[in-house]
Amino acid sequence: MRWQQAAIWSVLLVVFAMLGIAVARERPEWSAPPAGQPVPDFTLTLFDGRTVRLSDLRGRVVAIHFWASWCIACRQESPVLQWAWETYSSSGVVLIGVNVWDRREDALAKVREFGKTYPNGRRSGAWSCTSWALASSALR
Repeated sequence: MRWQQAAIWSVLLVVFAMLGIAVARERPEWSAPPAGQPVPDFTLTLFDGRTVRLSDLRGRVVAIHFWASWCIACRQESPVLQWAWETYSSSGVVLIGVNVWDRREDALAKVREFGKTYPNGRRSGAWSCTSWALASSALR
């Protein structure tokens, strides 16, 4: 019985170590900018092949939603975000969905499932939601 507990704890330790390594690999090359400063420019390739460059949207209200297909909160947010896009896009508000930590097929399935019509793509390179964690910067 004692060796079973030791085996379980050993497996859990290995799993948490692997998760730590995975998160560490997601570390950005830059940290979030100080509050009130613009976020660094980025280019996102959308699922339909088009690209969006943040600097091209300067002067507009831009909301960036980082999401994953397995994220419960993301699933709950999807209908509200789609409503916001349908309601405010004609006023010049831009919503960009950035998928993280998913295979392309899984991400596309969620885009279809939730009827997301706002621009969505998969993150690439060094930037991701971990780059922006706790950032309260305004997009300029």
